[in-house]
Amino acid sequence: MSKKIAIVGGTFNPIHNGHIHAIHALYDSGLFDEIWIMPSGTPPFKQEEEQSKHHRLKMCQRLQQTMNFVNVSDIEILSTNVGYTYNTWKQLKKNNPLATFYWMIGSDHIFQIEQWANANALLKNVPFVLVHRGGYNPESVKRHCQYLHDTYEANIVVVPMKTIEISSTDIRNRVQQNLSLIGYTPQCIIDYIYTHNLY
Repeated sequence: MSKKIAIVGGTFNPIHNGHIHAIHALYDSGLFDEIWIMPSGTPPFKQEEEQSKHHRLKMCQRLQQTMNFVNVSDIEILSTNVGYTYNTWKQLKKNNPLATFYWMIGSDHIFQIEQWANANALLKNVPFVLVHRGGYNPESVKRHCQYLHDTYEANIVVVPMKTIEISSTDIRNRVQQNLSLIGYTPQCIIDYIYTHNLY
Protein backbone atom coordinates (compact mmCIF):
# COMPACT_ATOMS: atom_id res chain seq x y z
CA MET A 1 0.00 0.00 0.00
CA SER A 2 1.29 3.45 -0.89
CA LYS A 3 2.35 5.64 2.03
CA LYS A 4 2.40 9.42 2.15
CA ILE A 5 5.61 10.53 3.85
CA ALA A 6 6.43 14.13 4.77
CA ILE A 7 10.14 14.98 4.71
CA VAL A 8 11.28 17.67 7.14
CA GLY A 9 14.78 18.66 6.10
CA GLY A 10 17.15 21.11 7.72
CA THR A 11 20.56 21.66 9.23
CA PHE A 12 19.13 21.15 12.74
CA ASN A 13 22.12 22.71 14.48
CA PRO A 14 20.39 22.26 16.89
CA ILE A 15 16.84 21.09 16.26
CA HIS A 16 14.44 23.33 18.19
CA ASN A 17 10.82 24.01 19.13
CA GLY A 18 10.15 25.84 15.85
CA HIS A 19 10.98 22.65 13.95
CA ILE A 20 8.92 20.61 16.41
CA HIS A 21 5.97 22.96 15.96
CA ALA A 22 6.11 22.37 12.19
CA ILE A 23 6.37 18.59 12.67
CA HIS A 24 3.27 18.65 14.90
CA ALA A 25 1.41 20.74 12.29
CA LEU A 26 2.15 18.08 9.66
CA TYR A 27 1.11 15.28 12.00
CA ASP A 28 -2.07 17.05 13.13
CA SER A 29 -3.11 17.66 9.50
CA GLY A 30 -3.81 13.93 9.15
CA LEU A 31 -2.47 14.04 5.57
CA PHE A 32 0.59 11.88 6.13
CA ASP A 33 1.23 8.31 7.20
CA GLU A 34 4.78 9.05 8.34
CA ILE A 35 6.99 12.07 9.05
CA TRP A 36 10.73 11.82 8.50
CA ILE A 37 13.30 14.28 9.89
CA MET A 38 16.23 14.54 7.47
CA PRO A 39 19.34 16.41 8.70
CA SER A 40 21.35 17.83 5.81
CA GLY A 41 24.91 16.83 5.05
CA THR A 42 27.98 19.07 5.04
CA PRO A 43 31.24 19.00 3.05
CA PRO A 44 33.28 15.97 4.16
CA PHE A 45 36.69 17.64 4.34
CA LYS A 46 36.54 19.59 7.61
CA GLN A 47 36.90 17.76 10.90
CA GLU A 48 34.65 20.15 12.82
CA GLU A 49 31.92 19.65 10.23
CA GLU A 50 32.26 15.89 10.61
CA GLN A 51 31.73 16.41 14.34
CA SER A 52 28.76 18.67 13.57
CA LYS A 53 27.17 15.98 11.39
CA HIS A 54 27.54 13.40 14.15
CA HIS A 55 25.97 15.64 16.80
CA ARG A 56 23.18 16.93 14.55
CA LEU A 57 22.15 13.37 13.70
CA LYS A 58 22.34 12.27 17.34
CA MET A 59 20.15 15.19 18.47
CA CYS A 60 17.50 14.29 15.87
CA GLN A 61 17.62 10.69 17.07
CA ARG A 62 17.22 11.87 20.67
CA LEU A 63 14.11 13.78 19.65
CA GLN A 64 12.75 10.75 17.80
CA GLN A 65 12.70 8.85 21.08
CA THR A 66 10.18 11.37 22.45
CA MET A 67 7.99 11.54 19.30
CA ASN A 68 6.81 8.08 18.29
CA PHE A 69 5.32 9.27 14.99
CA VAL A 70 8.68 10.51 13.67
CA ASN A 71 11.49 8.69 11.86
CA VAL A 72 15.01 10.03 11.26
CA SER A 73 16.54 9.58 7.81
CA ASP A 74 20.35 9.69 7.57
CA ILE A 75 20.40 9.50 3.75
CA GLU A 76 21.78 13.04 3.31
CA ILE A 77 23.94 13.39 6.39
CA LEU A 78 25.87 10.17 5.67
CA SER A 79 26.32 10.99 1.98
CA THR A 80 29.55 12.53 0.68
CA ASN A 81 27.62 14.20 -2.14
CA VAL A 82 25.97 17.61 -1.95
CA GLY A 83 22.41 17.01 -0.79
CA TYR A 84 20.38 18.38 -3.70
CA THR A 85 16.69 17.79 -3.03
CA TYR A 86 15.97 16.25 -6.44
CA ASN A 87 18.79 13.71 -6.12
CA THR A 88 17.71 12.81 -2.59
CA TRP A 89 14.12 12.37 -3.78
CA LYS A 90 15.24 10.05 -6.60
CA GLN A 91 17.21 7.92 -4.11
CA LEU A 92 14.25 7.74 -1.73
CA LYS A 93 11.91 6.72 -4.57
CA LYS A 94 14.36 4.01 -5.63
CA ASN A 95 14.48 2.67 -2.07
CA ASN A 96 10.70 3.08 -1.47
CA PRO A 97 8.97 2.85 -4.88
CA LEU A 98 5.45 2.70 -3.42
CA ALA A 99 5.80 5.77 -1.19
CA THR A 100 4.91 9.36 -2.07
CA PHE A 101 7.37 11.81 -0.51
CA TYR A 102 6.22 15.35 0.25
CA TRP A 103 8.99 17.89 0.87
CA MET A 104 8.22 20.40 3.60
CA ILE A 105 9.11 23.98 2.71
CA GLY A 106 8.56 27.34 4.38
CA SER A 107 7.05 30.44 2.82
CA ASP A 108 10.55 31.80 2.09
CA HIS A 109 11.41 28.78 -0.08
CA ILE A 110 8.37 29.29 -2.31
CA PHE A 111 9.96 32.41 -3.80
CA GLN A 112 13.42 30.81 -4.17
CA ILE A 113 12.60 27.35 -5.43
CA GLU A 114 13.02 28.15 -9.13
CA GLN A 115 16.72 28.74 -8.37
CA TRP A 116 17.18 25.28 -6.83
CA ALA A 117 19.15 22.61 -8.70
CA ASN A 118 16.99 20.72 -11.21
CA ALA A 119 14.12 23.09 -10.40
CA ASN A 120 12.05 22.15 -13.44
CA ALA A 121 12.12 18.40 -12.77
CA LEU A 122 11.77 19.03 -9.04
CA LEU A 123 8.58 21.09 -9.38
CA LYS A 124 7.06 18.71 -11.92
CA ASN A 125 7.75 15.51 -9.96
CA VAL A 126 8.11 16.21 -6.25
CA PRO A 127 5.03 17.19 -4.21
CA PHE A 128 5.61 19.86 -1.58
CA VAL A 129 3.93 20.67 1.71
CA LEU A 130 4.08 24.34 2.62
CA VAL A 131 3.95 25.49 6.24
CA HIS A 132 3.34 29.21 6.71
CA ARG A 133 5.97 30.57 9.09
CA GLY A 134 5.11 34.25 9.03
CA GLY A 135 7.03 37.13 7.52
CA TYR A 136 5.33 36.76 4.15
CA ASN A 137 1.98 38.04 2.91
CA PRO A 138 -0.36 35.01 2.72
CA GLU A 139 -1.94 36.33 -0.49
CA SER A 140 1.48 36.71 -2.15
CA VAL A 141 2.37 33.16 -1.12
CA LYS A 142 -0.95 31.86 -2.45
CA ARG A 143 -0.45 33.66 -5.78
CA HIS A 144 3.06 32.32 -6.15
CA CYS A 145 1.89 28.77 -5.40
CA GLN A 146 -0.69 29.18 -8.16
CA TYR A 147 2.01 30.49 -10.52
CA LEU A 148 4.21 27.44 -9.78
CA HIS A 149 1.25 25.16 -10.38
CA ASP A 150 0.37 26.84 -13.69
CA THR A 151 3.98 26.96 -14.90
CA TYR A 152 5.35 23.61 -13.72
CA GLU A 153 2.24 21.64 -12.67
CA ALA A 154 3.67 21.87 -9.15
CA ASN A 155 1.76 20.02 -6.44
CA ILE A 156 1.87 22.16 -3.28
CA VAL A 157 -0.23 21.23 -0.24
CA VAL A 158 -0.64 23.98 2.37
CA VAL A 159 -0.68 23.16 6.08
CA PRO A 160 -1.41 26.10 8.44
CA MET A 161 0.91 26.69 11.35
CA LYS A 162 1.13 29.35 14.05
CA THR A 163 4.29 31.44 13.82
CA ILE A 164 6.99 30.64 16.34
CA GLU A 165 10.10 32.83 16.23
CA ILE A 166 13.02 30.59 17.20
CA SER A 167 16.17 29.91 15.22
CA SER A 168 19.16 27.63 15.72
CA THR A 169 21.33 30.77 15.68
CA ASP A 170 19.37 32.10 18.68
CA ILE A 171 20.11 28.92 20.60
CA ARG A 172 23.83 28.87 19.77
CA ASN A 173 24.07 32.52 20.84
CA ARG A 174 22.26 31.80 24.09
CA VAL A 175 24.69 28.97 24.89
CA GLN A 176 27.63 31.34 24.32
CA GLN A 177 26.01 33.91 26.63
CA ASN A 178 25.17 31.33 29.33
CA LEU A 179 21.44 32.01 28.94
CA SER A 180 18.66 29.48 29.56
CA LEU A 181 17.51 27.29 26.65
CA ILE A 182 14.23 26.33 28.32
CA GLY A 183 11.37 26.99 25.92
CA TYR A 184 13.69 27.03 22.91
CA THR A 185 14.37 23.32 22.50
CA PRO A 186 13.30 20.16 24.40
CA GLN A 187 15.12 19.10 27.57
CA CYS A 188 16.65 16.06 25.87
CA ILE A 189 18.36 18.40 23.37
CA ILE A 190 19.41 20.85 26.11
CA ASP A 191 20.99 17.94 28.01
CA TYR A 192 22.80 16.78 24.86
CA ILE A 193 24.17 20.27 24.14
CA TYR A 194 25.63 20.63 27.65
CA THR A 195 26.87 17.03 27.90
CA HIS A 196 28.88 17.45 24.69
CA ASN A 197 29.87 21.11 25.24
CA LEU A 198 28.37 22.20 21.93
CA TYR A 199 28.51 25.79 20.67
